[in-house]
Amino acid sequence: MLTTHQLAVAQELCDRVAVIRAGRIATDLPTAELLDRYAEDRYQVCVAGQLTATEPALPDGSRIEASNGTTTITLPSANPDDLNRLLAHVQWQERRLLTVDQVRPDLEEVFVRLVREGR
Repeated sequence: MLTTHQLAVAQELCDRVAVIRAGRIATDLPTAELLDRYAEDRYQVCVAGQLTATEPALPDGSRIEASNGTTTITLPSANPDDLNRLLAHVQWQERRLLTVDQVRPDLEEVFVRLVREGR
């Protein structure tokens, strides 16, 4: 048994996770099942350089972060139409595509949702 607030460590080491909220067990599931249950798939696209101000209309909740010569765009869902529109824009701007990943929440994101939602 491991008790910790270091959720990255718990995610890596534990086969099963229990979250306690207000003195009660909010959830007690195998780690993979817990992560799957709260999965809200989204895409993350990383390109070389910066995209210009003529960004495509990104869906609400999208994040754009530029640092160290790259731009990372996180789309809030796994809608393939949004991804295709963004990739077409990247190609139109002649930017080098570095990565396209489907990102899933980690244990810390799930923990915050469990505590906020009170379920």
